[in-house]
Amino acid sequence: MYNRHWGGDRRRFQRLKVNLSVVYEVYEPQYLRSILAGQEVEATALDLGSGGISILTKYNVPVWSKLLLKFLFFKTDKEGGVAFSEPVDIMGEVRSAIAYPKSEYRLGIAFNGIGQDSEGHLASFTDAVNRP
Repeated sequence: MYNRHWGGDRRRFQRLKVNLSVVYEVYEPQYLRSILAGQEVEATALDLGSGGISILTKYNVPVWSKLLLKFLFFKTDKEGGVAFSEPVDIMGEVRSAIAYPKSEYRLGIAFNGIGQDSEGHLASFTDAVNRP
């Protein structure tokens, strides 16, 4: 595990660069949940690892907010066929929120509630991407 503070990657888990569609729902803070009326918000995943994810969203979600993330993983075969996983739901906590151009925000999210099935789909996806 790698934890460097000056000029290096401070993450405990390696992240893969991805471009996946993600949907999230705010659980806390309550005021933001009320503003969004409990709706699901679409975002784009930028990187993903077994410990967390970063997403690009149009909402400025404060640090320490709790989110339910929902997405599908996929695999392609040598013939170009695509197989999708069952929907994956993972609870996460926002650890960083950085303003980006075009009124977007990059959220760094640590996973803190992942079921065994979802963990298996995540591991299968990251293993498949890491294979040469």
